[in-house]
Amino acid sequence: MKFRSFFATLFVVAIGLGLSVQSFAQTNTYERLSLLEDLTSATCPPCDPASEKLNEVVQPENGIVSVRFHMNWPAPNDPWNLDNPAENDSRRNYYSVTGIPNAQLNGSYISPTNGSAILAAVEAANAQMAPVGFEITHT
Repeated sequence: MKFRSFFATLFVVAIGLGLSVQSFAQTNTYERLSLLEDLTSATCPPCDPASEKLNEVVQPENGIVSVRFHMNWPAPNDPWNLDNPAENDSRRNYYSVTGIPNAQLNGSYISPTNGSAILAAVEAANAQMAPVGFEITHT
């Protein structure tokens, strides 16, 4: 009997803990910020207009930040690729990118030249609140 009583008590405690964690997650929500990963190159002629479009829309006040990965093609010696070729190639391989310019919004492909589509996708993605928040400071 003690065995059954112990597990019944343990079950009730687990349910209570689960409900309190769920309640905490629902009452403490944070705004989301979308991440756009831009695969580009200084040696890529079509990448320049795409970068200009991204510079217009990628702003924290729009709910989006970006990181850019520079490829060593279509021509070699992109200076930003030379600084970190392993990470750039790693991202290209992760997304199976075969052409640039290329953009991944929150891990999914989106056209880097369609600013209104990017902002609409960011608005949709950021509409749902996040259960966890991060604060990053720089001094």
